[in-house]
Amino acid sequence: MDYLHKHYDVIRRIKRMLAREWVVYVSHIRREINSVAHTLANWGVRNIGSNVFWRSPPDFILLPLERDSVS
Repeated sequence: MDYLHKHYDVIRRIKRMLAREWVVYVSHIRREINSVAHTLANWGVRNIGSNVFWRSPPDFILLPLERDSVS
């Protein structure tokens, strides 16, 4: 296995995914109306390497969740 690229497994998985027949629709949602995703992404950047599973929304997401629900 020494001859394989250090990211061989990731590259192999990506190639498998690309080989599928996908139908993908992309839509843009402004940050202002999706503050939950923005807040979680910022949290993830600050906590790289952390795997966290929440049973309910964490406290820091409650205000953005409320804000998005009225958008």
